[in-house]
Amino acid sequence: MSPPTSPTRPRQCHLTPALALLCLSLAACETPSLLTIFTALAYTSDGQALVLEATDGVYLASPPDDTPERLGGLEQGCEGDWQYSLGCARIAADGSRLALLREMASDAAGTTTWSLWTFGQNAGGTDGRRVARGVLDATFTPDSGELIWTELGEDGQVALLRLGDDGAGVPVIDAIGLGETDSFSDSLSALVITSAGVAYTRRGLFGLSLWFQPFGGGAPRELGMVDATCEGTGLTGCHALSHDGVTFAWQEAQSSILQIYRSDADLRLPVGSGASFRFSRAGSLLLRFANRTTFVHRADTAAVVREAQGSSAAQLSNDGETLAHLAIVSSGMKTSRLKVGPSRQSDADSDHGVFTAPLTAPLRASVAGSGELPFTFTGDGRFVIAAVRDESTVPSSQSASIVAIDINTGESRTLDTLACAQCCQAASSGALVLCTPLDPESHGASVGLDLYDPATGQRTHGADSLLSYRVNREGTAVVLIDYAGDAPELKVIAKSGEVVSMGTAYQFALSPTGNEVAFVNSLGKLSVEALP
Repeated sequence: MSPPTSPTRPRQCHLTPALALLCLSLAACETPSLLTIFTALAYTSDGQALVLEATDGVYLASPPDDTPERLGGLEQGCEGDWQYSLGCARIAADGSRLALLREMASDAAGTTTWSLWTFGQNAGGTDGRRVARGVLDATFTPDSGELIWTELGEDGQVALLRLGDDGAGVPVIDAIGLGETDSFSDSLSALVITSAGVAYTRRGLFGLSLWFQPFGGGAPRELGMVDATCEGTGLTGCHALSHDGVTFAWQEAQSSILQIYRSDADLRLPVGSGASFRFSRAGSLLLRFANRTTFVHRADTAAVVREAQGSSAAQLSNDGETLAHLAIVSSGMKTSRLKVGPSRQSDADSDHGVFTAPLTAPLRASVAGSGELPFTFTGDGRFVIAAVRDESTVPSSQSASIVAIDINTGESRTLDTLACAQCCQAASSGALVLCTPLDPESHGASVGLDLYDPATGQRTHGADSLLSYRVNREGTAVVLIDYAGDAPELKVIAKSGEVVSMGTAYQFALSPTGNEVAFVNSLGKLSVEALP
């Protein structure tokens, strides 16, 4: 690994966090002052800009290595966001626009309302304007075409609006039904937001029905009945949305038939009964599991392109072209054969042998199947990582061997034997396996991290005490902050074993499109550097 390169542009100098309170009482210019302390940062999805929270406002650097400029003269960061996570920022997926929620005094007990500001058609403008007051929450649609938000409507109901061409709010849904335990701040979670419109539930005489309202206007369309538990934010667990934000699937209450709705074509397609379902990453295929049979459907026609009988669980590779499923050998002994083959035909599977699933599968994965799935693909689709129970341990033990199986050669390699539950995952790109006793993004506690190369079996120790980590774009290394020393240290750990220190840091972000990392140190100083 080569040493990290220096930034191409000079950075502003910053003072210590002890002087942060002075920033609030002094006038600041639009570029960072000597007293500006950066506290959180995030790239836009196109990698062309960097959004930053600071003690004296929210800043934008476009391009990321340029000097940040404060947005719209706002002289405070995300109020109430004590974790400094840019919780008030909403960034369009294509990086074209940015919205900020500015906290207001609340009229209703237990709710927080906001002013909504928008900035820049291409995330390069720092001049913003307020488009709404009394906002509960806001988001962009998956295709970034619409900015939508919720407000308190009449009679305590929640209304949904979108930003019109003239810059004013356009009503989309007058009243959104929430569950009895839902709060107003949960209102966006009560919706299925697609690029063409919004699906939501209504309670009627015959139960809970699912409706779809196009953004283009017109009468809403009733799609069918759903289970009563899907009311309000319960709808979150009652549907699957394709990654392109166009198609979603749900299960009808009376018939238990899974349905596909293509919001761009106003097309509803029945796909059959099932216990669980998920889309491939590209959104072209839908995986359905029912009666110990795995079905793969085309998402545009609902046609079955693959059927695997006698299976207990299944998963598609990231590109959707490969299917891995467990063919049951003995239900009593909980043994299965791992089969891997094309997702669009049924006569070309490779048999990778019999294994016994652990009592608690240690692999974290988004899956379809009955119960937890003890295997997952690596991001490049070359390997299946399986958890195999250690037969030498007592039956109640959670110990399992993590095995990497080359789907082309059939070669199997044990990476490690671990005594933990839900501790391993495969990177979403490349061939890299990461194991940690806890999920640092969810638990907020420092943990250790190990990296495994499934091709060679090499184990690389990443850190003993970290709070956050990210995998690089190629899936060959991990960038993390190690808290084991006197100061938090930003490190790049390659699966080949190489380690490069990037210096002191307590927050960082990786570019989603380039080979660079942006980070702030304990003094609030910002750096943007190339990854080694």
